[in-house]
Amino acid sequence: MYKLIKLTLLISCSTAVFAGWLQVHAQETSSIQNTDDLKKHLLAANTQANGQEIQIEGAIGTLFGETLYFVDTTGRYEILLDAGREIRREVEACELAYDTASSPCQIKGKAEIQIEDDDSDIADGIEVKLILFAVDSFDKQK
Repeated sequence: MYKLIKLTLLISCSTAVFAGWLQVHAQETSSIQNTDDLKKHLLAANTQANGQEIQIEGAIGTLFGETLYFVDTTGRYEILLDAGREIRREVEACELAYDTASSPCQIKGKAEIQIEDDDSDIADGIEVKLILFAVDSFDKQK
């Protein structure tokens, strides 16, 4: 019997991306015997997810200065805009509430997963960013 490793951040980013990986590698996870095995499996998951395109739907706005974030029920992700000048101007005026991470600005679109795993110390965490490249809808409530 094997224990599943908490990949909360990565799985929440795109459950669908990892569903196939988890099925294929389910039996292999039983071979995680040490931290080297753990690192190997996590890096394989990162490679699988990095660059995948996903649908997103949730709040968007700035938080902590001028950093732009996307927020949905799975968490908060730093977001990079690659969807044109018009949406960039619209989103610049959106601000996330610190305590609830809500925003009057709601967005639906497609984003590419960007996983920053340059640091070889995976125990410190893995940074997941989203690159918004297509906007299906944008609603800014007043």
